[in-house]
Amino acid sequence: MTNHVGYWRDRVDANKRLPCEVRGCPRTRTAGARWCNRHRLRDARFGSPEAFALPRRRLASLSKIASKFLTANSGHPAVTLARRDLDAMLAEGAAHVAARDAWWKPAERDVTGKTAVELKRLHDAGATSLDLLRAALTVHLTACLPPALLERATPEYRHALARAVLMAKPLNKRMILTSRYKPRRIYSRLSTRVLRSLGKTLAVKLCVVLDAMARAIEQQQKAHST
Repeated sequence: MTNHVGYWRDRVDANKRLPCEVRGCPRTRTAGARWCNRHRLRDARFGSPEAFALPRRRLASLSKIASKFLTANSGHPAVTLARRDLDAMLAEGAAHVAARDAWWKPAERDVTGKTAVELKRLHDAGATSLDLLRAALTVHLTACLPPALLERATPEYRHALARAVLMAKPLNKRMILTSRYKPRRIYSRLSTRVLRSLGKTLAVKLCVVLDAMARAIEQQQKAHST
């Protein structure tokens, strides 16, 4: 009978002696990953081992542009359609959780359940479809307006899209015990599987509308500059 635990332990030990796959990184790999711990965490958080968090100042300036555009075009059919899809997404997430028992908690690999929990959190916090659309448009503009920080249709773009939408309202806090046995509140973390899945969903649902909005904003900026 094969000792699977021993087999995988040997594979992990052998993998730890290999160099990180990121060019120029002097560290060795961690556990069963292809990268060191630093680049593994970047892949989980941002969609790529070489990706970084988007600059806050850049996001703040683009968020103002997105807010101004959406306010001026609030009645446009494309905006209305996108908001309808996002409203339905929020409602479905809330309904998915409400149909479960009070003690229900999604399993580790239950991406649908975890996504529903996050959408219900947004719903309960009062997030609107306009908030989500503004967050998505802000990230999309980072890939369209110079200097471009993201490349569209990449894992980094989809991760940033999902993260921005889910962070439209602050994450919940939970109590933990520190090493000194003192309770401390920390924010919950977004699941990597949820970011990947929701990012793909949002990119498909909103890609046409976001592209049209970005082109309109770019044309407006060119008209003002001339």
